[in-house]
Amino acid sequence: MKVLDFILNKDNGYKITGWHAALFVVGVNILARILQSPEKIKEEYEEQDQAPWAPPAGVFGPAWLFNNATMAAGAVRLINKPYYPNKTAMLVLQGLMWVNYTFYNKLSYGLKKPSNIISALATDTFMIMSIISLYLAIKGGDKKIILSYVPVTLWTTFASTLAGYTALENEDKLFEINPKEKILELVGAEEENDQAS
Repeated sequence: MKVLDFILNKDNGYKITGWHAALFVVGVNILARILQSPEKIKEEYEEQDQAPWAPPAGVFGPAWLFNNATMAAGAVRLINKPYYPNKTAMLVLQGLMWVNYTFYNKLSYGLKKPSNIISALATDTFMIMSIISLYLAIKGGDKKIILSYVPVTLWTTFASTLAGYTALENEDKLFEINPKEKILELVGAEEENDQAS
C-alpha cells in the first residue's frame, strides 16, 4: 500500500530507480514475446501490401527498444516526484500504453487469424494515449518528462499511418473483409442511389 500511496503523490521514502525500470521493460518484453512469436509477425508483415513509406520489419524492434527506454525513464522521473500536475492521469495512461504494447502482437497477429483492423485500432489507441500524455507532460513543465514522451508520440503517429494503410489495402483475415473494397462498394451504391433520385 505504501508504494501505491507514494505513486499517488504521498512520498513515503520509496525511490524507483533505473534498475526497476529496466527490469520492468525486460519483463514486459519477455511477456510480449511469450504471447506471440516475433518471427510469425515478421512473416505476416512482409506478406502484406505495405505503405510505400513503410520501413523494413527489422526497424520496429530497435524503434520500440528506444521508445520503451524513454517511456520508462520518464515514468521513473514522474513517479519519484512528490507532486506533478496530472500525475495520476499520466501514470494511468502510461500503464494503459504498457498493456497495449504487451498485448498488441497477440491481438493483432495471435488470434485465430491476423487482423489488420485490430492492429490499426490498437496503434491509433496508443497514439492517442501518447499525444494526451505528451500534452499533460507539457502542462507539467518538466523538460525531461516532456522529452520522454516525444519519441513514442512521433513513432506511433508514423506507425498509425502504416497500420491504417495496411488495414485499408489488405483483406483482414480475421474478419474476412477488405475494407477498401467495402468502402468503394458503399460509395458506389450511394452514387447509384443519387443518380436514381
